[in-house]
Amino acid sequence: MARILTLPFLVSAVAIGGLQGSAGLAAPDPAPIAAALQPRLAAIENAWAKWDAPAVAAVYTDDAVATGEQNPAPAEGRAAMTALISHLMEGTRAVSIAIYRAEQLAPDVASTWVTWTVALADGQPDFQTKSLFVWKRVDGSWRIAQDMFALGPMVPQP
Repeated sequence: MARILTLPFLVSAVAIGGLQGSAGLAAPDPAPIAAALQPRLAAIENAWAKWDAPAVAAVYTDDAVATGEQNPAPAEGRAAMTALISHLMEGTRAVSIAIYRAEQLAPDVASTWVTWTVALADGQPDFQTKSLFVWKRVDGSWRIAQDMFALGPMVPQP
């Protein structure tokens, strides 16, 4: 019986085979990309402390998409991203962002799992969220193209 293979099937098979076939190869060192992205995270932290949502949004690409827990619709584009960030800033005074895992996926594409620690303005205890960022290098600068967030920190597995 002949089977017809579709392009999506072939792409998936190559991707899965490539992942499985790389077991004998050493994983790339995450330190260089983490070091390259850290100043961008610091820019978010510094802008957040000033309640400067447009400056935080400037770390994202012009066509970035972000969504997460308790946000039914994704924020798409600079204006929507600025509005989402402004909303998320409400009731906070500062954030710190720690990289849990960083990986360079291509010369101009990377991903990070991060934990945000959010300090509240009313003195209540800090809380943590996690994000998966997909980064693109645009005109020589790393910017977040996609952001998916949820409550709770990234917790290492035992």
